[in-house]
Amino acid sequence: MDELQRLLLELRRFTRARDWERYHDPKNLAMAVASEAGELCDVLRWVDNAEADRFARDPRHQARIAEEAADVGLLLLMLCDRAGIDLLEAMRAKLRRNREKYPAERWRGKAWEDQAAPGAPAEKPAGRDAPAREADETAGGAKTEARKPARSAAEDSTLAGIDAGPGGWVVARADAGLGRVTFACLERLDELFREAAEGRLTAAIDLPIGLPENGGRRCDIEARRWLGAPRAASVFPPPCRAALAAEGFGAACTANRKACGRGVTRQMFELFPRLRHVDAWITPALQAHVREAHPEVTFAVLSGGSGLRFPKTTAAGRKERLELLRPFLGPLDLLDARRALGREAARLDDLLDAAACLVTALRVRQGRAVVLPDGPAERDARGLRMEIVA
Repeated sequence: MDELQRLLLELRRFTRARDWERYHDPKNLAMAVASEAGELCDVLRWVDNAEADRFARDPRHQARIAEEAADVGLLLLMLCDRAGIDLLEAMRAKLRRNREKYPAERWRGKAWEDQAAPGAPAEKPAGRDAPAREADETAGGAKTEARKPARSAAEDSTLAGIDAGPGGWVVARADAGLGRVTFACLERLDELFREAAEGRLTAAIDLPIGLPENGGRRCDIEARRWLGAPRAASVFPPPCRAALAAEGFGAACTANRKACGRGVTRQMFELFPRLRHVDAWITPALQAHVREAHPEVTFAVLSGGSGLRFPKTTAAGRKERLELLRPFLGPLDLLDARRALGREAARLDDLLDAAACLVTALRVRQGRAVVLPDGPAERDARGLRMEIVA
């Protein structure tokens, strides 16, 4: 029995023990192969061709590539098993056909052949390791090669997701390729803001940026509408700017009630020192690199547009959210990260929220973030945009 047959037997036992065979028909397996192949492509997306080999061999990225490639391989093996195909023999037969179809003496070093050349095949080669030609059809039938824009300084900078934890700022950081996620607990964010101001960092922070003079913010209203019950309750109304300078809880409630018609919650008041710290740094220009996020809105976007079923403080809720982050960050060991930081520094849900903000920073970098509210952003008295990105 060869290694591939042993692996196939292990797969069969794994599937049978979980009663998953009913889901593993050829159509579902083929769709799963395509989905996992897309996740593999996502690891290498935006990597320059000249850097792809070095990137793929870098241990920070290699593990994630291996994991996604393994998913593709296992699902392909299951598909062939279900369809009664000997995968090894099918690959050998395909290689034999390719040798005949693309003889080395005519195809060496070539990705395609001039269609006007004598004896040229009617189609471009497929199923071979060859450079890919990216081209766009124009109205006249001519082809123009699609060139990837040169990398900007922002594309070479790092990413950060920031959440307020009991022991300080909980920060999840990674390079632009999300190869390795690290967690830290910081007393202040000054250095991160300096990096962002220099264009070396894109960050998403779970804290209000832009404070109203009176009333509420449209971004919070739309976020609650997006989440629906019961997750809408996780979007707290921020204080009005007039209340931010208040020293005591009672004074803050009085100032906020006078400006906005409501008091402030005790939980929000405890965040006032963090709000002052961020507000002292943020400028309209810096908002190009530091954006306000809300983890639950990000999870809703990743799940298809609605609030999640379980609270994030429960095991089921953490599992639900980690599965949504996995395609971007790979498997995260929150317990290990918490042990490394110290139990008093961060809760598990703080780490989870920071990781969600990290994915939001990636989406901002890629120009794929959802922005609330829809339409022109509101601005506060300092000119800061009052918006939430996800």
